[in-house]
Order: sequence, then C-alpha cells, then structure tokens
Amino acid sequence: MKSLLTILPIMLLNWALLSCLGQGSFELNYSTPLHDGLNGGFCDSLNSVVFYGGRGDVGSIENSAWLLKILPDGTDTSIMIESGDSTLHFCTGMKLPSGSYLFLGVKFLAAEPHSTWRLVVVKTNEILNILCTKYYALPNGYTEVGNRLANIVDNAGNVVVAMGLGKNQNGSIRYDFGFYKFNSEGDTLMTKLYDTWYHADPYSFKRMNNSNNLMLISHGYLNPAEGELMFLDENLNIIKATRTRPLGIDSYYSEGWLTDTSFLISDNYIVDGYPHSDYMFRIGRMDTSARYYENLCFDHADTVEYIADTQGMSYLNDTTIYVCGFQAYNSFVYDKPIKIYLYLIDKNLNIRGSKVLGNDHYYWGRGVVATEDGGCMVWCMKFEIPYSNQLSDSHIWKVMPDDMTLYTKVTFLPQEKLTTRVWPNPTTDRLYVSLDGLSTGEGFRFKIFDAGGRICYDTQFTTTGNCLEANLHNLPSGNYLYEIVPTNGGKSSGKFIKN
Repeated sequence: MKSLLTILPIMLLNWALLSCLGQGSFELNYSTPLHDGLNGGFCDSLNSVVFYGGRGDVGSIENSAWLLKILPDGTDTSIMIESGDSTLHFCTGMKLPSGSYLFLGVKFLAAEPHSTWRLVVVKTNEILNILCTKYYALPNGYTEVGNRLANIVDNAGNVVVAMGLGKNQNGSIRYDFGFYKFNSEGDTLMTKLYDTWYHADPYSFKRMNNSNNLMLISHGYLNPAEGELMFLDENLNIIKATRTRPLGIDSYYSEGWLTDTSFLISDNYIVDGYPHSDYMFRIGRMDTSARYYENLCFDHADTVEYIADTQGMSYLNDTTIYVCGFQAYNSFVYDKPIKIYLYLIDKNLNIRGSKVLGNDHYYWGRGVVATEDGGCMVWCMKFEIPYSNQLSDSHIWKVMPDDMTLYTKVTFLPQEKLTTRVWPNPTTDRLYVSLDGLSTGEGFRFKIFDAGGRICYDTQFTTTGNCLEANLHNLPSGNYLYEIVPTNGGKSSGKFIKN
C-alpha cells in the first residue's frame, strides 16, 4: 500500500458558472473524466456550503476523497485527497463549534475490499487545509460500513456518528448499528454496537430539548424493519425505540424543532392502488411519541417522485424551510430526462413557492442545504441522456427566495373593479381572484396547480377583503388551475394562463 494521504489540487476539465438565476443565485456544474459524487453538505458560519464525497474511475473501485467549498458569490475551493492504491471517500461531515470542519469517511485497499476497511476522520480548517487525520479499524467481525451515516454535534461539542456496520453472515452482509463519539480532534471517546435482524439505516440525528439525550430517526433496529425513533443518552445507551408506522418507505430526514416535542420530517411515501401504486414524497409533523398527525404531499401525475436521497429537507427558520425531490418516469432507468423539484414552505405546511430545476439531463437529487442569507443550495448527480456508463457530474444550484416565492395577499378593490372571477386572464405578472361568497374572518386555502397537476402554491388565508392579489412573476408560462378551499367546506376553482 502506498503511504499517507496526498492532497491534490482539483483541475476541473469542464467547470462552468452556467447562469445567474437572480441576485445571489447561480448554477454550477462539476465535470471530469471521473465519476464525481457528493454525499452531503452543510452551511458554515460564513454562509458558505461545504460538500464532501469522492471521485473515481469508471469501472474501478479506486476512489479519491473530494472536498468542495462554495462561497456565497459562487467561487469555490476544491481539493482531492488521494490514498494510493486504496479507495477513500467521505461519508459525512459537520461544522465544529470552533468553526473548523470534521469529516468521516472510509478507506480500503482496492485489491482487498472485503477485509481492509478503516474509518478515517479528517479535521480541516475553514480553507480546507488538513489539520489532522486519524484511522480506526472496524470492530472485530465487521468488514464494511453501510451507505448511510448520521451525525450531530452534542451539547458538549463532541461529534456523535451513527452508521451501519456490516458483517458476513451465511454469505450475505448483515448490518448492525454502530455509534461512535469523537472529540473535536477526531479521537474516539466511546463506541457502542447494537444488533439488528438485518438492516441498520440511520437517517438523521436530533438533540433533545432541555436534555443531553439524542434522538435518531432510523430504520432497521425494530423487527420487522420499519421507521423508528431511537432515543439515546449521552453515553450512547439506547433508552427506547418507538415505531413510526405511518411513515413511508425510506429516506426520512428532519432538522429543527417546532416545539420541545414536535418537529417536521420528510420521507418517501407510497399510496397503494390498483392497478398501480402512486409514489410521492411528503413532509409532515411528528412528535417524540412517533405520532404522525399532519402531512403535505408532493405528487405529479403519471410519474414517480422521490425525496432527495441524502437530505430532503433543510430548516432555516419557521418561515424558510426547503424541501427537495426529483422526478422519474420509470424508476432508475436513465433513458428520459428528469427534473428537480424545489419547494419553499413554512412551519404550518404552507407552500410559499416552488421551482423546477434542470433541463434535458437525468438529475438524481441528493439534497438541499439552507443558507444563512435565506436561500439554499441544491445538489444532484447529473447523467447524460442516453445513459451508457457510470460516469456522472455533480450539479449545484444556488436559489434565493425571490427566485421562487409567489407573493400573495388578501386585498380590497372597489366593487366596479370586480369585473369577473379571475382577471386579467391571460396575465403576465399580477392576478386577482374574487373572494365572492366568503364571509369576513373566514379561513380558506388558496392553491395553484400546473397543467400536469403538480402543486405550485398552497397557503392559508383569512378573509379580510374581497379579492386575492397574487404576484406571479416567478411562475413559468403555462396553463394553471387555482382552487379556493374554505375551512368550513366547499371549493371553488378556475383556470388562468400565465404568459
């Protein structure tokens, strides 16, 4: 085996600042003759987003770790960390209270992938200079690490990481839960292992309010394997695990708290029906007893929708929550272009705006990270159409609220101006919708759907005037359906055209 890690500067063969979407917005593509894969990202204290992952040759398991930092203006710092004849990639990363970064990855000999796995912990400063590197053997009997890891910085400033640790059992790999606690220098403070029946999929960690305990949203600890909330004390002992039966199939994710005991959670969801099931993604409210009591579904007729498979939701504050998913026509066969769907919602599950990202490629959504300026960065794997090998680019959009928000309010117009139910129609920017029939003080929801049935806007209002005024400058041209749904029942609807 060749010796220590080698840091290589990145020379991107096809890197471009493709377009500016609006003030503060941009679009970036990272393309080399290698498979370019980013596994996750986080926003740092300077409003930059730091991504981590790996790059490898097509058809080879040799891989080099990749770190990428994108500044608010779209400029970047990017390094690869080579590990000789081994494969190395980063699985998770986080910002430490000091402002530096800690990354955790895996390394193994390319020629002996089933017996040489090591955990690698790398600490860097804010300009991605490596400060220290630590290696750890897997616990006895375990030969690999699963694809999903969850991490959090606890109240003491230490890093807790959950992962699936795999062992060969009768010719197949069974994964148990492994929990590690590291200090800020990457030294291990403790390790705990917990048996499962077969799977161990940690999705996201949350610090419990008014406590040093942690809550892990996971899959596989309880048998049969379904979604669960797992509660751990500060010594990584499992206090209890509660099944979340109403959840969907996978890709659960959560950030932030609504109250001391309730939070928002995103997931994939299947509605079984004959002759075909309907696949969609959603976000809903849950409490720490695993009660799931309200949700908002994102669906599009005649397609399959998936939540972004690493980080489907990012919670900045109660009014700025981003939800990201992607579309597919025929599961993961790469023969048709698919797009990324981004939604801006608030804590009350109102859809304040939406945006469709992508053009004529296959975009596999990986995640979204909210930034301190109120915007977000969305990242994905980008494949050419037609698809012929494992080569993919990493594609990133920076999107600001002003690129997607539909600013709508209840207002009052003189009676002589209320000429029709909806006007002007067609419209180029501003739309008015009559609230005739609604009483003052009555609540209602105003919804907008595109021609394919995808919801673009959905917000609760109270009747304080005689019409709605909607600024539609962020809505793409096309045909739309609107609905007004009073709280007390009933519904009125109509169509309009946006030029």
